[in-house]
Amino acid sequence: MLDPDFVKSYDSASKLQNTYHKGMTKIWNGREVLSELALKHPERNLSEEKRQALGRVLSLIVWGEYAAWQTSNALSFEIADFGGKMAATSQAHDEARHYFTMCDYFKNVLEISVEEIKVSRAAKIGLDTVVNANNLPKKLLGMQLMVEPVAISIFHTLREKNVEPILTDLLELYIRDEARHIALGVKYLPGEINKLSWAQVVDLIFWQSKLLKREIDGLFELKDDLKVLGIDFLTLFEQGEKRQIAAAREMAEHLGWNFPIDKLIKKVTTNYMKAKFNGWLS
Repeated sequence: MLDPDFVKSYDSASKLQNTYHKGMTKIWNGREVLSELALKHPERNLSEEKRQALGRVLSLIVWGEYAAWQTSNALSFEIADFGGKMAATSQAHDEARHYFTMCDYFKNVLEISVEEIKVSRAAKIGLDTVVNANNLPKKLLGMQLMVEPVAISIFHTLREKNVEPILTDLLELYIRDEARHIALGVKYLPGEINKLSWAQVVDLIFWQSKLLKREIDGLFELKDDLKVLGIDFLTLFEQGEKRQIAAAREMAEHLGWNFPIDKLIKKVTTNYMKAKFNGWLS
């Protein structure tokens, strides 16, 4: 049912509404970009071992983009704020483009069919946890402040290593888009958390802890492929964790919380890695 007072929430100066407009001015055409980059980098010299390893790592990205597309569509429906709806709608458009462009990259550059794009069971469980979250705060926290920071860390690392030149240039556009998506969580989630009871806040924290563990599982299963690409699993994970903590701190500031949320995240991840991987993390 449409809310007759919804139009009253319109605010042309809304920061979240501005996020939508920034997104619209920075739209890029995935197929045009890939065609241009193919001409720019005609010789790529990617070994078969690296091609297969890169395919497995990027499979996580493809599934992640698809999950983000579904989640942002849900957010655009569930968020009540006018500007928030616009920001989520812009994100859904971005994620759809990211998804089909990466599928085209698989087909045209890696020469791997879309049917071969698989993801580990652990990673799928983690992504499904976000997509199927039973309330708005969990969706925002899971996608904007947990999944997106890890994805950005993967993008930055692949660019720094220059694993494949077309991908190096392509991911610059992905990174630019994803930074706006994190802003939606940082700016909108505090208001939603303020509506929760303490019992619901505790439930949210436990849910976050479970998702952190699934993220560790999903990344760890790729450690051998990451090594082939010259990437250390632990270094990559720590970069993602730092971005998650930075986003969580900013959110806590919006809430006015004097709560060591960064220590909580660090404790969960460190203890889990020590227990699961038999002291692999010293």
